[in-house]
This record gives sequence, C-alpha cells and structure tokens, in this order.
Amino acid sequence: MKNWKLAGIAGVVVAFTSISAGVHAFSNSGEWHETADGPYAAGGDIHGTGSNHDWGVTCAHCHINDKQQQGKIDFTISTSPAFAKKNGLDSYVPGTTYQVTTAMTGEHLGLALVNTNFNGFGLTIEDQSGKTQGVFLSDETPPKSSVNCVAVPTMLPDAIVKGTTTVRGDCHTLVSLAKSNLTTWTFSWTAPAAGAGPLTIYYGVVDADYSTNGSTRSSLGDDVKVGTKKLVEGP
Repeated sequence: MKNWKLAGIAGVVVAFTSISAGVHAFSNSGEWHETADGPYAAGGDIHGTGSNHDWGVTCAHCHINDKQQQGKIDFTISTSPAFAKKNGLDSYVPGTTYQVTTAMTGEHLGLALVNTNFNGFGLTIEDQSGKTQGVFLSDETPPKSSVNCVAVPTMLPDAIVKGTTTVRGDCHTLVSLAKSNLTTWTFSWTAPAAGAGPLTIYYGVVDADYSTNGSTRSSLGDDVKVGTKKLVEGP
C-alpha cells in the first residue's frame, strides 16, 4: 500500500474522531478531496462507503459513539428504469442509463437546526476486482460526471450550487453537496459495457446532529447506515 494512502486512512480517522470545527459532516463536499494531513484535516479521497477503493473505511468508523442514537435510520435506492430480475437477483442492462433516487429514512437528529442540519451521503459501484464501473452524473448545475470531474480538489461553496450530489476528487464516488436538511439525493448512472460482470453498490449515509463539545463541533454522536447492494449483469 502506498505511503500516502496509509497516511490518508490514518488522517481520516484522526480528523473525524478528534474534535474539530466543521466536521459535523464536511462543511462543503470539496473537503472530501482535500488531503487528510493538510490544513483542513480532510478526507483524502476516502469517502467512507466501505468499498475496496475506500479501503473498507465506512461512515461508522468516524461518526458513531452513542448507542442511544444508532440503528434508527435506513437507506433506500430506487431507479428508473427499475433494475430487472435475473434468477431472482437485481440486474443491470449494460450501457443503460438509470435515473437514481436515494433516500435516508427515519431521520431523527438535528431536526431543530434549520440551517446547520448537514447530513452526509456517499455511493460508489465496483466490480469484483474493486474497479469503479459505469459513469455517474450528478444533479448539480452544471452536472459533473465521473469521466470529467475536477481531479484536483476544489473547495466550492456548496450552499449556492443547485442540486444534491456532486462528483469530484479522484472521481470514483458520488457524494452529497453540503446543504442543510438533505435526506434525498438524485443522480444518474450509466452501466458499463457488456462483460463487466457482477457489481456491488457500496453506500453510506449519516444523520448528523451537529453535536458540540464546548465551543467546537464533533463528528461523533451521529446515526449511520452503511451497506451494499449486489447487481448481476443482464439481460
């Protein structure tokens, strides 16, 4: 494993679990892509989806420390067209573009915080070798895709960007724009060409509570749902 990746994983865990201003979820999505050992102690392109690309790191590694606040949220994924069934399993049709709506259900934290209820979301799709498959297209304006996203980290002012999702950093994961009160995220995904084989959707969502410790904010005390969804190649 490359040294920078080791430093990134360590930096992400330290950044999230230490008390630091702005870690209620990152104050804008660009911070997912800043270096973990830089001035923002940011994500280092590790998005907490639990995928191979994220080295198995999930949102739960950094956002949970209160059992009274855990296990109350869920996460749904719906597509248009719907994934077909093949031998009883969800399947994708190669080359097909799916409009995807994801949602956190059961939100219970931060509801009284009108302008600071920043929830978080990340999703990626990988094949059995851990390679990202297909092309994401965010719903931000103008939309960014995983084939033309900004490879160099950019600290964009998310609050004035229209939409709910973005693709930046090293382009392998679609993440939430940092906007208050989001519980639903939309984007599109174009399935890879035939031959990609079985795929896995990795996701993580955070019900953030903007918890405080003294005068600073902490990433701990949130509720988290992480999981996977298997897809086989169709038709």
